[in-house]
Amino acid sequence: MQSIADIVKQENATIKKQKDGTLVSAKVSYPNNKNFDHEDIMFDKNAKLKWLQIYNKDNTSELKIVFTKS
Repeated sequence: MQSIADIVKQENATIKKQKDGTLVSAKVSYPNNKNFDHEDIMFDKNAKLKWLQIYNKDNTSELKIVFTKS
C-alpha cells in the first residue's frame, strides 16, 4: 500500500470534516493492481484510522479495510 501520509499530501486529495472525523479522498496508483483508481480514508476525531476503501474506475468498491481496537 501507498503511505497514507503520501496520499493525504497529494495535490488531488480532498479532505472533508465529517461529524465523526475526517474523510480523505484521493487518486491512487498501486503497481500490483491497476484496477484500483481512488480511495477514501476515514480518520476519527483523534486522527486514528477507522477505515480505508478502494474503488475502481467505475466507482465500485474493490477493497475495504476496517480498523478496530482489539
